[in-house]
Amino acid sequence: MFVRPATSADAAPIGDIHARNMRASLTMAGGKALDAAVLARISPSAFVPAWRHAISAPPDASPQVFAAVEDGVVVGFAALSPTVRGSEGGEAAGGAEVMEMTALEISAGFQRHGHGSRLLSALVDAARERGAHRVQTWALAEDEARTAFLSAAGFGPAGARRKIEVGQTIVTEHCWHTAI
Repeated sequence: MFVRPATSADAAPIGDIHARNMRASLTMAGGKALDAAVLARISPSAFVPAWRHAISAPPDASPQVFAAVEDGVVVGFAALSPTVRGSEGGEAAGGAEVMEMTALEISAGFQRHGHGSRLLSALVDAARERGAHRVQTWALAEDEARTAFLSAAGFGPAGARRKIEVGQTIVTEHCWHTAI
């Protein structure tokens, strides 16, 4: 079990993990099954090209996407990007950059094996290397497992929230952040 920078060959398993986990999370948050139009947009085939681009053409030479590997199989991933619009405008006190964890997802059968903690550690190291002093992320309000993980890792609510329309349902995300 280890974490490494993702390669373009990882785009397919990353897209699959992303689609499966997003479908499950949005179904849980919305309290009902997703409609067919939403399901069609949340598919590996929709996500793979975007992940391939994020992996193979990052905005700078720094790794942006990391893969968790167990027994030679990608079982999770995480992604980091500069914050465009953060909980406090994208800058921490003193002008230090805030980096955003845009994804941290583990395949259902491999959760609670330490992959999330290893991925988070890799992201924090990458954020520090880029001069950041804060990392933030967004979590669905109803996702108690994710918020418990974030809290245990030292994140706390930033006070910002946003509503996202998912088909006929509105879900709420809360911003979480931590100093690094």
